[in-house]
Amino acid sequence: MNLMVQIAAVSHAADAQTLSSALRHDGFAAMVRTATGDPFFHVQVGPFHSVSEAKAMRARLADSGYNAFIKP
Repeated sequence: MNLMVQIAAVSHAADAQTLSSALRHDGFAAMVRTATGDPFFHVQVGPFHSVSEAKAMRARLADSGYNAFIKP
C-alpha cells in the first residue's frame, strides 16, 4: 500500500514549487507530482506503507498549519 499525504493541487508549476519549498523548509520531505492527463501539480509527502503512518504525517502537517489529506 502506497499512500500519499496531499497538501494541495494547483494549476501552476511555480505555485507548486513554492509550496513544496516552504514544506521542505519546515522539515517535510515534500515533492511535486504530476500524472498524465491531469492538469494539476500535486504537492505531496510520502509514500507511506500504512494508514497509521499517513495519519501521523497528516497530523504533523496540521500542527504546522497545513490542511492535508490522505490520497491512495
